[in-house]
Amino acid sequence: MNPSAETRRNRGAMSCHAGLSAEECISKDHERSGFPIAQRCWRGKRGEIDLIVQDGDGLVFVEVKQQT
Repeated sequence: MNPSAETRRNRGAMSCHAGLSAEECISKDHERSGFPIAQRCWRGKRGEIDLIVQDGDGLVFVEVKQQT
């Protein structure tokens, strides 16, 4: 594997782990605030929703974005 391909692979892995960490932090914040997590990383035919949070009788769909 050439060095640039390895660098891209490592960067991709780091981004993936950072994104999962960000989702975990956000989900803990919601749970501490009294909003239980109904689903994590829900996948459908048209895409993915990072978190689905219970808000009383309703649901809140949360897309987590990480700033660099």
